[in-house]
Amino acid sequence: MQDLGAKLRLHCCVVSGEPRVDVGPASNYLESPNCLDCTLDRLQTVEIRYLEGSKPELLCIKLLLAHSPSLQKFNLRPSEASDIQKRLDITMDIMQFPRASTKAKMFYLNPDLQHADFSIANGHGLCSLHVYLACTLAFVECEILYCVSRIYWLKEKPISLLYRRSKRRAVSCGEEDKISNLPEHLIDSILEPLPIEEAVRTSILSKKWRHRWTTIRALVFDKYFSNKFAKNEAFGHNRFISIINQVLFLHNGPILKFHLHIPYIFVNSFQAIGQWMSFLSRNGVKELILTNSSRYYKLPSYVFSCLDLTKLKLENCLYKPPLEFNGFLNLEELRLEEVDFGTSLCGNKINLPQLKKLSLFTCKNVYSFNIKARKQRQLTIVACPDALLLGLMDSPCLTSVFISSQNYTQDFVGVEKMNLATMLSNLPRLENFFTDSNFLMSLVAETIPKLLPRAISSLKHLWLLRFQLGDLEQLHAALCLLRNSPNLAKLTVTHSMELQVDVGLALNHLESPNCLDCTLDQLQTVEMTRVEGSKPELLFIKLLLAHSPSLDKLTITPSQRTDAQKRFDIAKDVMWFPRASPKAKILYLNLET
Repeated sequence: MQDLGAKLRLHCCVVSGEPRVDVGPASNYLESPNCLDCTLDRLQTVEIRYLEGSKPELLCIKLLLAHSPSLQKFNLRPSEASDIQKRLDITMDIMQFPRASTKAKMFYLNPDLQHADFSIANGHGLCSLHVYLACTLAFVECEILYCVSRIYWLKEKPISLLYRRSKRRAVSCGEEDKISNLPEHLIDSILEPLPIEEAVRTSILSKKWRHRWTTIRALVFDKYFSNKFAKNEAFGHNRFISIINQVLFLHNGPILKFHLHIPYIFVNSFQAIGQWMSFLSRNGVKELILTNSSRYYKLPSYVFSCLDLTKLKLENCLYKPPLEFNGFLNLEELRLEEVDFGTSLCGNKINLPQLKKLSLFTCKNVYSFNIKARKQRQLTIVACPDALLLGLMDSPCLTSVFISSQNYTQDFVGVEKMNLATMLSNLPRLENFFTDSNFLMSLVAETIPKLLPRAISSLKHLWLLRFQLGDLEQLHAALCLLRNSPNLAKLTVTHSMELQVDVGLALNHLESPNCLDCTLDQLQTVEMTRVEGSKPELLFIKLLLAHSPSLDKLTITPSQRTDAQKRFDIAKDVMWFPRASPKAKILYLNLET
């Protein structure tokens, strides 16, 4: 009996002509906590043939993986009737199952053409299997927990529906006018999320609502609003300005949020924008968003008089503050897209004492943008190759840094002397570091150290964008960051196949015994996206699985360029890799878009 306990072979099928059985009882039994109240301590090999992918079959596989600490090999043979997509679905399900054995390898073999003589869907067959295993092996208590949840959230409902119902009640019924007696804060919560034209229409709901829209604290003239005028030539530049002037003229009370999208019909004059900014500076505006589809324009000087601002977003403009401007003393979030800082700001440091989040996207002359923000926590810089990074990172509170050079060929750090060790030494509290291959390679252009002068002990999440694991230099840079991040809990890698490189050197390094001479003890989550199924990618995944004893979840998202057969091959290879963590689950998601 002990010898029999070392190997198990199951045949699973639905035989033609055999009446279908109700799989409910078998599924319930397999999901019960005491289905297999023992561990299969000596079980080393399992082979399952004629796999159809039914729920009882998958639950049985999950049960065996969870109860076999000595398992070395698990062979799966699909039914001949299953197609590639079905086999891929089966593989994706099985990859999620935790394994009690860190040495277990799973093989997905070709379909077996022989006839089967056993069905897991049959309750009697399942019970006899359970009795056989329980009699030959030792007893231990076991519990498997599995939970799936979905949350659905409805974001919007048409205001027209709300309006019609309210109108019918007010006109046709003699009931009490309840809508007029709503609390003030509730009325504000109804009006403020609405488009401005819908908010104005609520004036006909009742007498008390006639001028209620004039007190709303958020005025949004966004792209949705401005496009209506841009599409209708009859309502051109002047009509657009007239409507906003009228709204501001009738408004009563503070304006805490103002969102304006400048449409392309603004071709000659931006004078009206300056007048609106002057009005806002006297009304305590706290959130200002100015987006622009027209040509570059000089930001009105009145913007720098809005000293109560806590959030500012600017787009497609020339940023030139007046000489007497000392900074936004209350600003907490600043986002600038396609902003030109000119050359006149050099040496003038802008004081932003409350700034928590700074984002720069495709800006020009960023070296002129000099700030003092000692409370800054998040920094995002995308496609700004002339930025003075050390100055923008000068904050002891900085915990999240996202830097991407995108497709710029210019040296991102050419304007200041800096390497990887210098940059990281200025970030003692760094927890989240997101970067792409171009920027990282510019930091290690001369040499890639194995160990940094000081470990990045605070780093929790590392995100490598547009990486080519087949490029030896990029691979060395990635391994350097992994090796020097002892507390890393999450790793995200977005693969790139834009350039063809010789992968031979990278393959040799990945297959060498000392490729990663450390264990990633704290790594719990790994996400691999745009996976093509190349050998360097697969070896890198194998390396992570072998060196991550605390891993909980590895998520793989294949590239859109892969077909069903390629995705199935990737799943088969990854399923075969041993895992240092017995609780690791591998999730195989839908195509990357």
